[in-house]
Amino acid sequence: MKTNFLIMCDNAYLDENKKLNINGVFDAIFSPGFPAINKGMFVVVNFELPEGPHVEFTKIKKGSWEIKTPKTPITKERSGKHQFIHNFSNIVFPEEGEYSVEVYVDSQLIASDILHIIKKA
Repeated sequence: MKTNFLIMCDNAYLDENKKLNINGVFDAIFSPGFPAINKGMFVVVNFELPEGPHVEFTKIKKGSWEIKTPKTPITKERSGKHQFIHNFSNIVFPEEGEYSVEVYVDSQLIASDILHIIKKA
């Protein structure tokens, strides 16, 4: 499976013409203290997927702490590009540091990136 992109952003949606709209791309969240509450973020992933049944989920983790989306079944009638838009709301980040954003298809890690949670000076 080839991953085309993994993006963290403030907002993402498909418009009436099924065009992907992404706003406020970032790789860091700043907070005055911890635990830090982030009201919302989107994770957008686009990847090549072979035909057939699949299961996808995304998680954000650091050490033993993690939050993840429900497992989502996918049935592709033909091979090709596929994308997911995940909305994470009211995430409580327990501490400053690097958090891994990971996307899995059929229990296989297909994409990952680092989300920096930084104490604002």
